[in-house]
Amino acid sequence: MDPAITIRRARLDDARTLRDLAGLDSSPRVPRGEVLLAELDGKPVAALSMTDGTKVADPFVPTAHVVHMLDVRSRALQGTTMRSAASAARATRSWTSSRLWRHLPRT
Repeated sequence: MDPAITIRRARLDDARTLRDLAGLDSSPRVPRGEVLLAELDGKPVAALSMTDGTKVADPFVPTAHVVHMLDVRSRALQGTTMRSAASAARATRSWTSSRLWRHLPRT
């Protein structure tokens, strides 16, 4: 059976976990700021700082796919916040310029 993968935002009480992962990974840097934490069956195995890009992972667990998932999730979260206003403006312009709204039934 495949392990359950959970990706979540790290909380204040995860600070020790992040330090432990950095130690296992022999990383001089601990992920700081806004951090995503990946767990396999509830065990923390990798983390990614969305603030500065620092990544750490447990070297005793196969985590390449998990780190890739952290990257994808981070880009999605960052892209969503940066693009949401621009996307809304484009959608509004597109909607009004297409004149489709004129063909809607009036209520």
